[in-house]
Amino acid sequence: MVSIIIPTYNRADCLSFSLGSALQQTYGEIEVILVDDGSTDDTATRVKSLQEQYGERVKYIYQENQGVSSARNRGLREASGEYVSFLDSDDQLYPTKIEEQVKFLQEKEADVCCCNYWVLENGRRRQGLREDGSMSVLKYLQNKMTPQTNAWLMKRDRLREHHLSFREGCAWGEDMEFFVKVLYTAARTVFLPRPLFEYRLNNGALSSFSWDKLEQDVFIWQEIWAWLQQHVTDQEELAAYEKAIFGYRVPALLIYRLWQGRSSKDMAQKFTDQYQAYLAKRDWSNGLRSLKLAALWYLFRLNMMGVG
Repeated sequence: MVSIIIPTYNRADCLSFSLGSALQQTYGEIEVILVDDGSTDDTATRVKSLQEQYGERVKYIYQENQGVSSARNRGLREASGEYVSFLDSDDQLYPTKIEEQVKFLQEKEADVCCCNYWVLENGRRRQGLREDGSMSVLKYLQNKMTPQTNAWLMKRDRLREHHLSFREGCAWGEDMEFFVKVLYTAARTVFLPRPLFEYRLNNGALSSFSWDKLEQDVFIWQEIWAWLQQHVTDQEELAAYEKAIFGYRVPALLIYRLWQGRSSKDMAQKFTDQYQAYLAKRDWSNGLRSLKLAALWYLFRLNMMGVG
């Protein structure tokens, strides 16, 4: 059996769309766990209607609002499937997604299978992942292979064996921390290049900015690094992870967030000074990504000097 976990909050308008795509999978043994994180709209009414249609395959759990990490963790605790997968409440799975992933995972004798997907943005669509398809902790840290949450199918026992869960009380980056741990603890992870779902990119959420995001981003990567230091024994491997995190990933998020907040020069300068030690470690050797990052950093510095 596969448990598909759907966390939701005030998305009643999308539920028939996402939940229907989960329940119409060609793979026969599916349970859908919908965790309602304190919705105040008519989510409960919509779910009741769907339960009348699909019966016990839909498990509805209501909890007081605690955030998406808490909702996902609740779903993991309630899951009974051999495999678990996630689905955001505004996205859609293709009918064969679970069947194809389970088959591929079993053929490759893997613990984790990630698939490709379509990103829908401003009326256009593009493939979410464009690399050669090999999955590794290092590629994830380098931002070369960072599958969206819906892309993962995982053995539930492996997650429980290593006590893996999402960090609660954190609004950004908790999924990255979780999946770094999933990748590192998996005996084998495989990538299925065929796009098997549609991910709707919420430009409003992406473009919103707060300085809290910057601080939480840095905090999460500090926690990821601390965890890797505790678990990675190969010093050469650990050094590669350190370079990826502090040479590219942390400087990249800092530069991106500083650019977003550039209109508030006093705050931008404050955080530039606060995180200067991290910015000084930036390494421009991550290919085209580093070139784009260097250009953005140059533009930010010009903006701070009042040029342009």
